[in-house]
Amino acid sequence: NFDETEHTLKKGVYNEIKINILFGLRYEKKAARLAEELLIEYKKGITEFTLVPSDGGRFEVELNDSLLFSKKEEGRYPSFDEIKAKIDSQ
Repeated sequence: NFDETEHTLKKGVYNEIKINILFGLRYEKKAARLAEELLIEYKKGITEFTLVPSDGGRFEVELNDSLLFSKKEEGRYPSFDEIKAKIDSQ
């Protein structure tokens, strides 16, 4: 059953989501799962979604080039609900 309710990001604003990850340490699966959840949640509100290979153990989530979450700063991985709340508060 298709759910007609859809969260949208700011209209008229470039809504790019970027996840910077270190490949090779199983970060890929966490990033892919988060990406899938965000794409399902925000559907057409996202104009660009990018997974970026990084170094230094990074797992960062950005919205329109603004950092929403950094594993390096927080010492843990983000939950979907945490990222969603940060996006919704923008």
